[in-house]
Amino acid sequence: MKKFNSTEMCPHCDTEQTVTAIVQECPNCKKPLVACSMCVIYNSNVTEDNCDGCTDGSKFKYGELETYNIEVCRIGYSFKTIEVDATSQKEAEELALDEAGSHEFSEKDAEYKIS
Repeated sequence: MKKFNSTEMCPHCDTEQTVTAIVQECPNCKKPLVACSMCVIYNSNVTEDNCDGCTDGSKFKYGELETYNIEVCRIGYSFKTIEVDATSQKEAEELALDEAGSHEFSEKDAEYKIS
């Protein structure tokens, strides 16, 4: 999980505080303090200029982080010229594919995709 460190104004006591958790207690007024980037209200349709979601306890809402396990497939691309003796282009390609596992490749590029 990514850690963050953000400076926010406490909407309850108007003091500047460092936020290092999803929700933490304001050291000054002891009320809940949340980073704007983690607030569900702030991230929906409210801008920094008109956000008042934290000042009214009934509107104060924050998103809970959940842990997800995402399987990612790495697809590497590397090229190597393999010399083979064959009677045709098609046979040469088949022999090169068969022999490819015996060669070292230096990966030059890769893509990532969700499996």
